[in-house]
This record gives sequence, C-alpha cells and structure tokens, in this order.
Amino acid sequence: MAMRFHNNDSLRIIRSISVLCLLNDDFFNPEKLSLFQKTYNITGDLHSETTVLRNILGKTNTPPDDIRGLMICIKTMRHAFPALFKLIRYALTLPIANVACERSFSIFRRIHISENCLSYLALMKIQNDLFMKVTTEEAVEVFANLPASQYSLQAKCAMPRRLEIK
Repeated sequence: MAMRFHNNDSLRIIRSISVLCLLNDDFFNPEKLSLFQKTYNITGDLHSETTVLRNILGKTNTPPDDIRGLMICIKTMRHAFPALFKLIRYALTLPIANVACERSFSIFRRIHISENCLSYLALMKIQNDLFMKVTTEEAVEVFANLPASQYSLQAKCAMPRRLEIK
C-alpha cells in the first residue's frame, strides 16, 4: 500500500483518517488524528471531543459500522463536536482514487485534438441538458449542409451555427 503514494505525508494522512473507523484498534485516537487536523487547519479540542463521543457510542446499542454511519450519528450533535464533525466531513469528501482523472489526462497526451474542439466538447458536457434537446435529424441536417471541406473529423471541429449553445 505504501508504494502507491508518492510521499509519506499522504500515507500518514490516510492512516490518520483510518482512526475514524470503529474497527480500528486506535479508534478516535486524538494523537493520530492530529495530522489530519493540522493538514486541514481544523481548530478545536479533539481530545475532549473524541473522549466524550467514544463514551456516547459505547452506550448505544447499534454503533455505526463505518465513517459514513459515524457522520450520520454525529450530525445531530455537530455543535457539541465541531472539530470532529469537520474531520469526518472532510474524510468523506476525499477521493479514494484519482485513476480515472489520471487516465483521462494520459489519453489527452496521446491524441491530438485542437483546442477549439476540446472547448466544444467541454461545452457539450457542461451544457448537456441543452445539447440533449438537439435531435439526430437536426444534427444530420446541419452537417449535411456543411461544405465538403468540413466533413473530415480532422478538420477544425467547428460547431455549426444552428447547434451553437448560448
């Protein structure tokens, strides 16, 4: 696992987050959570908050199974545990992996698309709701009326005026 991370700080932060899991032997260890707290500049007394919440969770019949369950449990008491609430919220928003993003950029390095064409593709993705209203027949009609020089996919990738999204 350690080989996947490029620096030791990333691995230490992940180990710090794992302390929020009930199955971890160091569950709610404030010393181990401190790196995560410092990284995201979260102020508050984690030691007191973790001690109190650990006691509360020990008295419940059904403690949460995972970090998401812990978030649901603490959400109603977020004013009593502000630092811990922020830590759990940040832990849940961190991406588990960024493989898809890295793969996309890797593909862009291998193919050559003009900047103009990339802009139109991004616009199509962003304005997907408007773009999906264009029927296949309308698109075929617009492209059928284009000059022959613009048929090639390697051309400038100019969006026809009738399909332009404003």
